[in-house]
Amino acid sequence: MQRAKVVINNPLGMHARVAYGFSRLGESFKSKISIAVENGDRKMTGDGKDIMSILSLGILPGSRIIIETEGEDEEYALKTLMEYMDMDNVEKN
Repeated sequence: MQRAKVVINNPLGMHARVAYGFSRLGESFKSKISIAVENGDRKMTGDGKDIMSILSLGILPGSRIIIETEGEDEEYALKTLMEYMDMDNVEKN
């Protein structure tokens, strides 16, 4: 399993366009992709290949998320997803 933490700096948070691009990119990998976000004392996890699952997390600007990949292409998947997030004004933490 590979894991990376990021802070969402996009002023709109992880909105539909970002979630769509992330989920489409996630679908291209064999690995399981998940996104977790902590809202107060609650941690919610979504399927990184499912746009509705990502949007249901309500990832706002300033949110700290964890991207996890698990499977045969997990390292490449995480690297590629992090590059995508960097392109959309997201900063690694």
